[in-house]
Amino acid sequence: MSERTAAFCDRHPLFVAALYCVVVIGLGAWSPTLAVVAATALAAAAWRINGWRMAAGWMCCATFAVTVMTARERHRVAAGERLVAGAVGEARGQLTEDARQQGRYWSAPVRLKGGPCSGTKVWWEGSGEPPVAGALVTGKGGFEPLPVTRNPGEFDRGSWLRQRGIAAVFFAGRMPGTVEVPTATRLGATIRHGLRDRIIAGLEEPSKSADIIRAVVIGEKPRDGKELVESFRNSGTLHVFTVSGLHVALVATIGWLALSFAGVTRRRAVIVLVPLVFAYAWATGNEAPAVRSAWMTTVFLGAFVWRRRPDLLNSLGAVLLAALLWDGRLLFLPGVQLSYGVVAAIALAAGPASNCFAWMARPELYLPVELMSRWQLRWWRFRRRLAQSLGVSLAAAVGSAPLTAWHFGLFTPVSV
Repeated sequence: MSERTAAFCDRHPLFVAALYCVVVIGLGAWSPTLAVVAATALAAAAWRINGWRMAAGWMCCATFAVTVMTARERHRVAAGERLVAGAVGEARGQLTEDARQQGRYWSAPVRLKGGPCSGTKVWWEGSGEPPVAGALVTGKGGFEPLPVTRNPGEFDRGSWLRQRGIAAVFFAGRMPGTVEVPTATRLGATIRHGLRDRIIAGLEEPSKSADIIRAVVIGEKPRDGKELVESFRNSGTLHVFTVSGLHVALVATIGWLALSFAGVTRRRAVIVLVPLVFAYAWATGNEAPAVRSAWMTTVFLGAFVWRRRPDLLNSLGAVLLAALLWDGRLLFLPGVQLSYGVVAAIALAAGPASNCFAWMARPELYLPVELMSRWQLRWWRFRRRLAQSLGVSLAAAVGSAPLTAWHFGLFTPVSV
């Protein structure tokens, strides 16, 4: 058992280091004492199995991640208290995401510009036309503390904002403030809006078909589409409404196939594919899942540039470890847990899960592959690919089921 564990750690060092940080940070939010005990025990086990270098590396990564996370949280709390205690006045900041419109009002995370709390993230509640990410907004109003849940089973919006690093909520009132859109931001918005219109060219608008295409391709939430969203949620396919790893993987695959047909080598194809996936993430609004997937794709494809065998678990571990070292609070976001958890489940369990469908991929008992006709060979290859796809789908469903049940109270086996 120890030899298999040591071999696994040697093959996937970045993944096990990231997993160690996940355990320490996760337990630290619940019980710091338990986190210290677990960190010490796991480091001792790593020392015994793989030597002191791996144990020291794990502890250094976890210590750095916890230190940075603690410092960020203290700064967030102190800045929030200072903002709430201040008088009503004018505030200025830059949107980090596209604003979400709700009737005549909009809301978005904003990083403050100027003043003693410059750089602090707040949740901005404004009115008028919703600005895009990168726009500079100015408004008059007051800061309020993060909302507190008052009823059992109610969505904890305050906790959700805290996990995103939000210090306070700024209410700009009913009077719309000023919005300045830099040239680069305006160009990006023009490109995104052009893509939004082109993907539904020839379809009536508004229509369900247009809403679904926009939701699947660019992640745009359909307005007044509660029934549509509910149908996708109950079928376990709501993730297609959010630009995520699935969309980035499809874009990378399409680009890879196109370049392969054009005769481009793997190493040169990577040079084109990496900007392609980041351009897609940017064109769809730089959604966090898309950006995470773009970085993971970059690390995975980078192995071809350096003539190394790509490893999905190591690519996942590298991106997850970098994210935790940057801000450990990201671990508590449901989207982050689902993104990395599902990929880890696919990497670890897709092989065993495919065994459940191995009967589909078996060739005819008394017909060797060499003697198959062209159509028989195609049919066998189709069954083999189908078995692999079902194995990946089963692994993803099993990996995501606990998280979706915990966060959303849903269990949809039909999603397999």
